[in-house]
Amino acid sequence: PAHSKMNPRSALGSLLAWSVRYRVPVFFAGDREHGRALTRKLLEMYWKYRGEVWCERTGS
Repeated sequence: PAHSKMNPRSALGSLLAWSVRYRVPVFFAGDREHGRALTRKLLEMYWKYRGEVWCERTGS
């Protein structure tokens, strides 16, 4: 929701705790365009880590 009674520091603390407890990284991108760029970069890095080839033309 646009407005919440939850303290922003508490929300951030919960996200960080989940990140550590469940080993699920939390990223903040700011807006859709930055989220898209972040997701693309993460996937490219993952494919590189896995030894797979990223094909720019087909996106696969």
